[in-house]
Amino acid sequence: RDGRARRRLYFPHELVAPALEIFPQCAVTNWHIVFSSPQHPVYYFVDNRVIPPVAPAHMTASNPVVYGTDTWFVREWQPGWVRDRRHVDQFYTHNLLRQVSADAATRAAFAPHSQCFPWVSRFCPMEPDTVGPIPDISRRAWRETLRHLWLRGVDGMQVFNPRQPAYEEIWLQELQDAVAIYDETLAHADLLDSGRVMNLEIPGPQDLGIFWSGLQLGDRAGVRVTNPGPAAGRLPLEPWPGLRVDLPIPADSGQTWLLERTADRIAVQPQADAP
Repeated sequence: RDGRARRRLYFPHELVAPALEIFPQCAVTNWHIVFSSPQHPVYYFVDNRVIPPVAPAHMTASNPVVYGTDTWFVREWQPGWVRDRRHVDQFYTHNLLRQVSADAATRAAFAPHSQCFPWVSRFCPMEPDTVGPIPDISRRAWRETLRHLWLRGVDGMQVFNPRQPAYEEIWLQELQDAVAIYDETLAHADLLDSGRVMNLEIPGPQDLGIFWSGLQLGDRAGVRVTNPGPAAGRLPLEPWPGLRVDLPIPADSGQTWLLERTADRIAVQPQADAP
């Protein structure tokens, strides 16, 4: 079958319709349900194949896959790329943000009523042991990714962390990080509930430039700025028409800023990260 026919198997209307008939307010989705369009194509989480255009009419939520899987590294890491911690983290960050971001853009255009509940996993081994050691994303970069996901329109997260032999530490850390970053973000719960997504651009797989995510609600906005590069920089923003602000960001770090519009200026307040 072609790609579209295979994708249709993900949309079991005969199961969704009775659920919504009995529980009309429930959220219904399925594994890897996404909204993909020619304007904002969604890529698979294991390689650079494009998911055909699709808008699952009978589902009330999407379910992007945000897996730090070794298959992505095996299939897409390019010869000649610098294999250090900074570049490996950026390689995974690119992949972890792209499904949620493209899905959010397509939902905003074609299904603004739909929600989003991604599966998230820092470490998801899929390759046989014979492949050899494969680097994964660091804990710090993973926590940065979680912060950006919350600021790109997700409504909840499902943590996929089956217990893997020899990876007991990561198994526990994944839950700790999901809870800690959620608590950190809940400090501005009104933005999560009703904020407008400000940015869905994603960094390239080896792009060490500054990238950001944010939610805006009326005269307030929450913005996360990440600088994976070796030099300090600044992020120029215009969160409201005619009002600009420069947000400084040290090298190899991230910072959340709370912005508030008052008359003809923007008040800027840095927010503390969860320990």
